Amino acid sequence: MLLTNLLGQNFGGILNSDRHGAYNWVDKERRQLCWAHLRRELIKISERPGVSKELGTALVKQQEKLFELWYQVLYGTLERCQFQLLALGDT
Repeated sequence: MLLTNLLGQNFGGILNSDRHGAYNWVDKERRQLCWAHLRRELIKISERPGVSKELGTALVKQQEKLFELWYQVLYGTLERCQFQLLALGDT
């Protein structure tokens, strides 16, 4: 089954997906890459030597902090506007 048959030609939602080419017809503004896939890629980068290791490790830590903040929003202990400021690094 074609993805367009499933979602429809005029799909207007946000699609969470991996990077498979079947999703390329969805505008980038309407496509969220899967965080599990992204995290695995960041971990792989952190396992490389040199500067890649430093960058990958920093990105994994940033992703963990982002999710820690997001769960606080979900549990009601952090307001969404505070989350946005903290996620952008404005403390």
